[in-house]
Amino acid sequence: MADIEKLKHVLRFGAFEANLHSGELRKHDVKVRLQEQPFRILTLLLLRPGEVVTRDEIRRELWGDDTFVDFERGLNKAVNRLREALGESAENPQYIETLPKRGYRFIAPVDVVGVERHAPPPQAEGVAPPLKPRSKSLSRFGFLIGAAVLVIAAIVTSLDVGRSRSAELDTVVLADFDNRTDESVFDETLKRALSISLEQSPFLKILSDQQVSDTLRLMMRNPHEPLTPDLARSVCRRTGNKAVVAGSIAALGSEFVIGVDAIDCETGERLAQEQARASQREEVLSGIDDAANRLRRKLGESLPSIEKYSKPTHEALSTPSLEAFQAYANAERMVLREGSPSAIPFFKRAVEIDPDFGYAHAALGLVYGVWREASLASEHSMKAYALQDRVTEWEKFFIAVQYHFRVTRDIEKALEVAHVWSRIYPRERTARNRLAAAYALLGKHEKAAAEIEQARVMGGDNPIDVTDVARVYTSLGRLTEAKSILQEAIHRSPQRLPFRQRMYQVGFLLDDHQLLQEELDWANGESGLLAQLGHYDTEAYFGRLAKARQLFKIAVDVALRTGFRERAAWLLASEALLEAEFGNPALAGERAQRALAGNPGPDVQVLSALALAQTDSSRAREIAEQLDQGYPSAPLIQNYWLPAIRAEIEIALKNPSNAIELLRDAEPYELSSESAMIPVYVRGKAHLSARQGQAAVTEFQKLLEHRGIIGNSPIGALAQLGLARALTVSGNISDARMHYQRLLAIWKDADPNLPVLKDARSEFARIASAQQR
Repeated sequence: MADIEKLKHVLRFGAFEANLHSGELRKHDVKVRLQEQPFRILTLLLLRPGEVVTRDEIRRELWGDDTFVDFERGLNKAVNRLREALGESAENPQYIETLPKRGYRFIAPVDVVGVERHAPPPQAEGVAPPLKPRSKSLSRFGFLIGAAVLVIAAIVTSLDVGRSRSAELDTVVLADFDNRTDESVFDETLKRALSISLEQSPFLKILSDQQVSDTLRLMMRNPHEPLTPDLARSVCRRTGNKAVVAGSIAALGSEFVIGVDAIDCETGERLAQEQARASQREEVLSGIDDAANRLRRKLGESLPSIEKYSKPTHEALSTPSLEAFQAYANAERMVLREGSPSAIPFFKRAVEIDPDFGYAHAALGLVYGVWREASLASEHSMKAYALQDRVTEWEKFFIAVQYHFRVTRDIEKALEVAHVWSRIYPRERTARNRLAAAYALLGKHEKAAAEIEQARVMGGDNPIDVTDVARVYTSLGRLTEAKSILQEAIHRSPQRLPFRQRMYQVGFLLDDHQLLQEELDWANGESGLLAQLGHYDTEAYFGRLAKARQLFKIAVDVALRTGFRERAAWLLASEALLEAEFGNPALAGERAQRALAGNPGPDVQVLSALALAQTDSSRAREIAEQLDQGYPSAPLIQNYWLPAIRAEIEIALKNPSNAIELLRDAEPYELSSESAMIPVYVRGKAHLSARQGQAAVTEFQKLLEHRGIIGNSPIGALAQLGLARALTVSGNISDARMHYQRLLAIWKDADPNLPVLKDARSEFARIASAQQR
């Protein structure tokens, strides 16, 4: 058992400081009363922030291997006392998150204050002073408590030379590379390479492209004009930063000469200058690394830090090929300027040139996942995962998170890895973005908002983060804020598709016809853009199924024509589910079978199975078994989609009580951003089938209260019908009539031959007649 009492460090979190040696907890320097066992639990959690500490680990560390009888009660009591001391509750934790049946996780940032109270921490030998003082944050924490004393000592050393000193970064403005050669491959590539080399430092941060563009606009300049050293100095002064870094390359006979300068923004004086030579173009990246590392040393970074956080650029992006690197840099630029579809050809080009380009595989996997190409996303994410030994520590985290998102589908594991990533790289926007994505998929939208807001600040309004902030705010019903953010974003980048997609959703949810029309006008009647806005769902929401079918067909044709075969299958599966819900089983079965024809991934399978559950239960059950066996650790497949599919089968077989029981597993995940709260909708149908009116009312009301998650999905209109039917079963005829009227108003221009519309009109006529009598 670990000798926790020997740990002599003081750790700070929020307003609290915990002295691990004396066993004291203080808040604002006032001692907080806390008994020994709760404090020891706190110590275990503080030493492993972001990690799950299991209940069994706590039992072994605090109670010993032979204690079993009262352990559960004793642990629950100790944790409750700890929460009381911290002033939080299990329902709304600031510090300690409960993972039911598993254990606990410390979720707040943890800083090392020192050894004992007020004692200065030991200084690592050979550490040079950085550009300005920095605080020390607890970083790498994947250590075993049994070796805690030794590891804490190692961590203190690494804190003085590692990334954890990046709590305050020196932000520099990176000028465009001055290419004085005839080699066009250097134009965009070398600036990106220099950025990678410099940002490996725990003490430097590059001002984001978005912040540069915004500053140029404020200066009444073209936001995309070349950033010369002089213009970069003006941007630097305007943003209150210290230095400009400018690179250049020139040909000297058969060699290349690379120069890197750091320039004081205010005075224009050269702070540092380095130069390197490359005998051939394939050595240019190595030359940039050498020059950048020496520059970091001159700017005050210690040699141990440079050695620890300097992976060669060709390894940092896992390719020795300048052409592959150039293709990647172009893809990255397209993602930021226009959105992910336009970047795919460049990412593909990068991995075609160099099949072992690990980071490009991971990036391509992410983009394919966004566009519902699940099989390709999984394929490239697996390739990246197999190449982990060739990438930096930062990239290993990105690749691992991507692997769990797209291959195992274990979102909870992705969340754990992203937590570790964000602790080790506390100023890294991508880690926060991935945390937000995982939380949103798990239905924890408030937590997603907290993470994506941080990502947006850290990334200087990176367009990806801006889009995701708007998405999360929409899910939370914060539509006015989402609209404001998107208006500003569209003003900056009017052609960026993700901004338009989010604004279309906001316009629909606000019932803002002018805003919706603006987005449709932007699409300018182009079938591909209308499909990407999701206009087919809007037509279906209003019962105009004939128009929705036309748009679905166009969307499928566009997807096939542009090479998105699995996206085409996903669209067919979405249409199949729509037809099933609107009472067209034959069309539903035909679309589902077409969707399944090409051996697609899980995104297509789940929707197809849901559609077939209402018409072909044996085929739906077969797909469910395939999903169950293929994704045993995927929480959303196991606890969101499979319960919904199996419940639909039971409803079709007239076993609603079985359906209700199956859907209990979905309750913790039902607010997931994965889809339009499908399990809630199916549960409402199950209660209706069981003639449990009030229970059905609860489920359909839940759908209408979370319109930000449902968006323009036809489920929103069908929830009105479900609620009207549930109120009728409950005997609340007056409210039922009101909701039938609301539905019929939504469907005032609907196709007259819709089976579900005929049923709704007939039901409404019956209750209206009953009221008159």
